[in-house]
Amino acid sequence: MRKALVVEDQNLMRQALMAELQAGLDDCFISGAQTFAMAQRLLAEDQFDLVVTDPGLPGFDPTSRRDRLLVVETMIRSAPTAIHIVVTGSDSSGEAVACRALGASAYIAKTGLSPGTLCEILGEVAQDAFPLRYSVSDAQTPEVNISGLTP
Repeated sequence: MRKALVVEDQNLMRQALMAELQAGLDDCFISGAQTFAMAQRLLAEDQFDLVVTDPGLPGFDPTSRRDRLLVVETMIRSAPTAIHIVVTGSDSSGEAVACRALGASAYIAKTGLSPGTLCEILGEVAQDAFPLRYSVSDAQTPEVNISGLTP
């Protein structure tokens, strides 16, 4: 059985990423961690095939390039055989290049992330590509969610 770890401090985003992986990956056990310490504990206890990490975790300065890259580097060192996908709300081309140099397999922005994208990215990684998805800043329509009507 394959294993995936989603490291994201925002509860709704973590749940959405986990649901996306569950929908797209058969026979996969998916864990979630909202803190760096919890992620480190899980990585020490088990071996994961895929690690999805937000580099702006609590306990680190989310505006510090050094701190953000330290999070990514530590996750990669803790699971060197895993596929590492960086998912961020503060994307930049410089950070993408640095993450790739550290060993990340993909770099994607949270903004504009739509259903199916994560599994599409895994397909590109399987073909030895380095998928990049930057923020979509030209959205023209607001998203609407009506409780009880929208799944």
